[in-house]
Amino acid sequence: MLKRAILLVGGPLAALLVTVVTALLLSGDLPDPLATHWGTGGEPDGNMPLPAFVVAVVAAELASWGSLLWQARTRGRDGLQLTVAPYAWATIAFVAALALITFAANAEVADWRAADEVGLLSVAIALAVGALAGLAGWALERGRPLAGGVAEIGGVGAAAGGAGASAAAGRAGATTLLAPGERAVWSRSLVSRPAAFGAVALLVGFVVAGLLTGGASGWILVAAGVAAAVSAGTLSEIVATVDARGLTVAFGPFGWPRKRVALDRIARVDTLVVEPLKYGGWGYRRVPRRAGATAVVLRRGEGLRVIRDDGRELIVTIDDAAGGAALLEALRAS
Repeated sequence: MLKRAILLVGGPLAALLVTVVTALLLSGDLPDPLATHWGTGGEPDGNMPLPAFVVAVVAAELASWGSLLWQARTRGRDGLQLTVAPYAWATIAFVAALALITFAANAEVADWRAADEVGLLSVAIALAVGALAGLAGWALERGRPLAGGVAEIGGVGAAAGGAGASAAAGRAGATTLLAPGERAVWSRSLVSRPAAFGAVALLVGFVVAGLLTGGASGWILVAAGVAAAVSAGTLSEIVATVDARGLTVAFGPFGWPRKRVALDRIARVDTLVVEPLKYGGWGYRRVPRRAGATAVVLRRGEGLRVIRDDGRELIVTIDDAAGGAALLEALRAS
């Protein structure tokens, strides 16, 4: 409970308070407008009204904090890992550090053009602060399960963290059907660290480029970085769920978008070993030379294949694929 309180409230609130309190304490010593952009030589060459700058910084921090709270709303109640935590903490700390650097450079000058020089070293310091905060966010969530399942048998529910659901799936596979009134849910999550780091690298690269460019072009670069990072982030993790509705694959840390194959449209289920290069690479893609086949490939290894009644296929790389396949067959037979 203490770790979750620090993660969800303590850290983000501290960064927000430091930003706002520093702005209030220094407001009498800061020019308005204040320097907010520096050229390659470190000299100030862009400005922004002080209130607008503070509002922009606070909005960025609140947006990152909100993403963390949103994931906690859907995953936290089950004790599952908040995979967005490192990135939210890193972004909040990075933005707060940039704000403090900006305030320090503008302190006690009458005009923004007289602000102290700010160079790449300052940006590197802000990035380092963000990286350390990201590591702290990761450490606070380390060890928590990525996904869980619930098996309800005879009306008795058991939170399984995945184990109970697998047992139910295995039992269902052995008997080929579920008993009347028996329900089972199988759920597994898979995180692609390379995709997650790639999303972060895209965001950082575009943000730094935007900071160096400045002006409207700089903001366009930042916006492009956010869009690219969000797009890459949807394939940083998946959660595959088998229940009475069929197979559902939820993408990204917020479980959106989702792809579902309805139970009554499933003709056959099996498992296989996925070799990414044979499926056209990593990501969500059409399988080469196999009409109507799509695949969600986050790594090499076991996968679950669902063949629809119209012949189309969906292949998903996921752990314990045999458990998911067994439960799907049991649900189809019941």
